[in-house]
Amino acid sequence: MRSWKRVSQYLSTLEVGGHEVLKHSSVPRHELMWKQRVGFARCAIKHGYPILPCACVGTEDMFESVCDIPTGYKGMVLPISVTSPCKVQKCFFWFGAPIETKQYNGEYTCDEYAKEVRDKTKMAIEAGIKELKEKQASDPERYTVDQYKSQIRRKFCSSSVSAAVSDDEHSLKED
Repeated sequence: MRSWKRVSQYLSTLEVGGHEVLKHSSVPRHELMWKQRVGFARCAIKHGYPILPCACVGTEDMFESVCDIPTGYKGMVLPISVTSPCKVQKCFFWFGAPIETKQYNGEYTCDEYAKEVRDKTKMAIEAGIKELKEKQASDPERYTVDQYKSQIRRKFCSSSVSAAVSDDEHSLKED
């Protein structure tokens, strides 16, 4: 589904990636499934709009595919997924530098230009995914459960330790 709106000279909305949502369970996580599609690039070139590449990491990691149900539409499947409270985690978002298209002078029918824009966008998004995965892997509070554990420790454990130390100091003064 594509939705284009003009706000001044900027693209405000472009939705692509329906195939990303309904991936077959055999497709690795965070893998782009663009094949040879160039429609979004042609639209951007036609109107001279920049493309703002963006990525999200975290949602695919929360779910585990159990099986795939064929939809009967172009080989697409509906993955049946499950999760558990321990898998709920932060989602990390990345927005890259805009990819300009004005230099193509609206020549959206040129396959070379469309492929170039698609490939630049894909490379940018893949770099963003890599950056997010590194950030995700190094986050000690990635999982919601870990966030709660940290909050509980800060709130209860540190105050009970300082209260115990206070009690010990008080009893020493009385002796």
